[in-house]
Amino acid sequence: LSIILWPLAVGLLDSSQSFGRLLLGSIVGIILGAIVFFGLATVMGQNPSWFGTGFALEVATWGAVLGWFGVKYARE
Repeated sequence: LSIILWPLAVGLLDSSQSFGRLLLGSIVGIILGAIVFFGLATVMGQNPSWFGTGFALEVATWGAVLGWFGVKYARE
């Protein structure tokens, strides 16, 4: 849900941001976050204690990619 709501909110509140580019950044970020999450899963194995750390890393990756898209493609 936040994949769509966050770019929509930023696009509406900031005229220098394009909703389409932010949505693209959000989708790319969630894909890269999933890669990080499953990469950690392959290293940690069957121990379920890594799930919280994996989720935190996934959300951090999503936010970093979305922030990069926001800075890279902002209109002047």
